[in-house]
Amino acid sequence: MDATDIEMLAALQADGRMTNRDLGQLVNLSEAACSRRVSDLVRTGTIRRFTAEINPDAVGLGLRVFLLVRMKATSDDELDAFEKAVQLTPTIVRCHKLLGEIDYLMLVVAKDLTEFDKIYKGTRTPTTRS
Repeated sequence: MDATDIEMLAALQADGRMTNRDLGQLVNLSEAACSRRVSDLVRTGTIRRFTAEINPDAVGLGLRVFLLVRMKATSDDELDAFEKAVQLTPTIVRCHKLLGEIDYLMLVVAKDLTEFDKIYKGTRTPTTRS
């Protein structure tokens, strides 16, 4: 990976729908060369996927809540089960594993506090403390 690849990655993070033509102009490459480099970045796993970032307000999920999660038990099986449950909860839009006394930082979206309370109570398991 060279400086051009890094510049391309930064541009694609800002606008994943950028055309190869526009990206090439930005990094001083031809459209074809840019397309090859993007394909290589995808093939090698550097770019894992292209996604759309949804505006939560536009879909009625205007409340954003950050949760700090401390696990009561931290065996591999319990952590795996927790992470699988998080992946199955679409209102948890980000979940980061942390070091220290707090085990996870999660970003949860909901319509309002009443809906958040239902989500919060539904995601609590015997192995977590909030």
